[in-house]
Amino acid sequence: MIVEQIWTGNAYRNFNYLIACPETGEAMAVDPLDHQKCLAVAKTRGWQITQVLNTHEHFDHIGGNDDVIAAIRQQNVQAAVGAIGTSPAGTDQQLQYTLQAKGRLKTPRWEWSTSTLTSKNPMVTSS
Repeated sequence: MIVEQIWTGNAYRNFNYLIACPETGEAMAVDPLDHQKCLAVAKTRGWQITQVLNTHEHFDHIGGNDDVIAAIRQQNVQAAVGAIGTSPAGTDQQLQYTLQAKGRLKTPRWEWSTSTLTSKNPMVTSS
């Protein structure tokens, strides 16, 4: 598990955190008030943020949630990529299949308790 601390440089004196799996490149944003910095660091490191975690509900911790969640949804869009057996196929074509592309995110396997954050991935160890 990799923990990246991000200084927001704001009047609230906050830090944001990214917790990433070195095996999958998936990351969790913790208290992402400065969503732009969180997204930029994740991009620089080659990580994909798959989850948001807030330690509590004050604005200086949840203020960037909507923007990070919107970025997560944009990177995991499922869309039809085409079809097999449609036009310009011949008139005797009997079968047609619509193709779907899966989103880029894998199923995150993180578990939160009141004192620790752990990964259920046996390849990730926490210290």
